[in-house]
Amino acid sequence: MSRKLEKGLMKVAGGWEILLGILTIFLYAPYYSKQGIAIDGFSLIEVEAISAVFGSLYLFIVSFGILFLIVGLINIWLSQKLKEHTVLHKIPVFLIVLGLCSYLVMDIVGGFVCLSAGVLALAKNKGIKRFNQDFSKGGVSRNEL
Repeated sequence: MSRKLEKGLMKVAGGWEILLGILTIFLYAPYYSKQGIAIDGFSLIEVEAISAVFGSLYLFIVSFGILFLIVGLINIWLSQKLKEHTVLHKIPVFLIVLGLCSYLVMDIVGGFVCLSAGVLALAKNKGIKRFNQDFSKGGVSRNEL
């Protein structure tokens, strides 16, 4: 069975996660950092404390964006590793776990696409197992597909 649809969904998910990572690093993190700088009416000690908190949050936001970039690149790399007519176990489970984690961080689009690709890959695994059983019994040839 062809794994073209799963490959496409994984590439879409990877592209979406890379886009989110870039937006997080280059748009959201600087915006959030500027919110901390625009503080008026506090003493010097309070301003330094607030700046330290915003600095830590800035590093967390940038780290989160880098995590999105890494996961997106892994998705695109794994989409190239999908093999036709083979039963896969680790990649579909990875996609389902990634989809559930995406839902936890409120990435609805990425979660939906990853879950769809993972469930589709598991469903095709069942078809590939049946086909391989029929093929080993001599009932169906690969050329008939």
